[in-house]
Amino acid sequence: MPSFELLVHYERNDDRFFAHLYVTEDEWELLKSLNRQLDGRIIECYKDSTVTPSRWRFKKDKDGTPRFRDDKTDANHISTVNSVLQSIEDSVSERDLIGAASVIAKAWKKRHPEEEQAKKRMAQRTTP
Repeated sequence: MPSFELLVHYERNDDRFFAHLYVTEDEWELLKSLNRQLDGRIIECYKDSTVTPSRWRFKKDKDGTPRFRDDKTDANHISTVNSVLQSIEDSVSERDLIGAASVIAKAWKKRHPEEEQAKKRMAQRTTP
């Protein structure tokens, strides 16, 4: 079975090794059965922390096939990867998000006043 490397994007024509992708023998058989090119494709992954040490796995669609991102031309930028990993480490809970929702909404409205004005105009038009 081959080894699978995950790459991250740094800049134009500069993708670098990030981590190894853990693939079981059954998953490898599934990948082979797809009869499609695997090398160079973008795939959604997650960090499986149910085992120690944690390992990177590919996300699966409902039918068990990998979630390829053929709509993207580049892997995630290293800054995006680092931000996501930091968010995971910070482990923001649902309760934290609910508690911060009003502050987040107010900040969004402040940054996007034109959209709030458009919503108000639409509400005035539809109100009898």
